Amino acid sequence: MFAYRRVMYTHPWKRFGHDRLYVHLDDETSIGYWDRTTDELHPASAKHAETLTTFIAEWRKQDAVASSAPPQTATA
Repeated sequence: MFAYRRVMYTHPWKRFGHDRLYVHLDDETSIGYWDRTTDELHPASAKHAETLTTFIAEWRKQDAVASSAPPQTATA
């Protein structure tokens, strides 16, 4: 799926005009977030900057593929 298997989950957050995607490791350590409004990355620490950058790049590729998929037809 993603290059970094230790990433357990993402947490989208939309409030007060912000649109962020928070990223956590499998041990629940926060590695930072991506501000989707400004397209800026905010790593929790310098040691997580590369992991966050790589993860978001992969996430964006997969999101683009999913967004371009044709809608599924409902079956009765």
